Amino acid sequence: MSFFVAAIGVPTPEQRYQVGFILVERRHPAGEEILTLLSGEMVVVLDTDAGEQRTALKPGETFIVPKGVWHRGIVTAPGRLMFVTPGAGTEHKPV
Repeated sequence: MSFFVAAIGVPTPEQRYQVGFILVERRHPAGEEILTLLSGEMVVVLDTDAGEQRTALKPGETFIVPKGVWHRGIVTAPGRLMFVTPGAGTEHKPV
């Protein structure tokens, strides 16, 4: 089964990740990103002026990434993540 969400009018499929996977650090200057964990567990890491802010997510929880904030995700249990991303102008930090 696939889930789709509207991201600036473009269908975006859910993402499936394995333990230890780190979503590349990025930010979205066009708006907030909505993350909903469908299954598994992950930690969302925000890079703020005050330092790193880590939030653990469990199935059914939603997290709002503030507009323009650098962030990444770390998978701690395999699962599925659904997200709505304002993609215009998205930047990725070099790996």
